[in-house]
Amino acid sequence: MLAPFVLLVALTSSPRTVVAKFFAVYIKQETYGLLEGKNREQLKPFLSRRLLKQLDDVVACEKDWERQQPKDSTDKPPYIDCCLFSIPDGMPTSYHVASVEKQEDGRYKVIVNLKMDAGGDHIAWREAMIVVREGEGFRIDDAYDPDRDSTTLTLQFTECKDGKWMP
Repeated sequence: MLAPFVLLVALTSSPRTVVAKFFAVYIKQETYGLLEGKNREQLKPFLSRRLLKQLDDVVACEKDWERQQPKDSTDKPPYIDCCLFSIPDGMPTSYHVASVEKQEDGRYKVIVNLKMDAGGDHIAWREAMIVVREGEGFRIDDAYDPDRDSTTLTLQFTECKDGKWMP
């Protein structure tokens, strides 16, 4: 029974390792939207309890939004175009952990270079992953685009309050 625990500690033994292992799993998923179902189970070991709760709240919020819509509404639910840790038009096909920097508050900022090769298109972008120590290892706690917007992922869900849609 100790083997899964030892494996998890090895996967999350440093900020660089947890981010690299996360993206190794993430880019194989080829999914859009919020982390749910099988995708969530595969990525859960790499995410902090706080981030997992935030994502649960957002999923509940999206369901609450759907419940509040008029029957004939053609509006899309919030966050449907959201690609966590990627760009609106697609998922990364490769990644490279570029740097790790310890922050004054004890967290780590891990810069990841991401690429999407689809057809003849080659798109590159960066993500800043915020990593915290949790339990016996490190976990991803948030993310933001270091080149465009320093608003973290979890602060973008402003209409969500405890799983309720609050426009």
